[in-house]
Amino acid sequence: MPSLLGFGLQRKPAFGRIQTVPSSADLHRAGDTRVPVLATSLWFFVFRIPLACFLTRDHVDPGVLGQWPGWNLGVRGACWAMFADLQVRGLFFMWRFANRLLQRMRV
Repeated sequence: MPSLLGFGLQRKPAFGRIQTVPSSADLHRAGDTRVPVLATSLWFFVFRIPLACFLTRDHVDPGVLGQWPGWNLGVRGACWAMFADLQVRGLFFMWRFANRLLQRMRV
């Protein structure tokens, strides 16, 4: 896909609409590697996996916190967890790109 504004802002379809967000690969190309890698890893284990467990099962047992009811959506719940994770990460990368944090970096 062609990128807009030189690098970064690519058109990505999401549920029938077009949204423009910078991806972590675009930040890598700009010389920013540490934050996208850490954010992607952190979001995956802290946000996507627990949300997928909550949405796909009828109950979740987080250990000492007791047993919580889940939504029992099955595969659809895993897709919603992935969608939510991508949206949150996209907003984070958009904020990082929009605040021009890359201009202060030395490559």
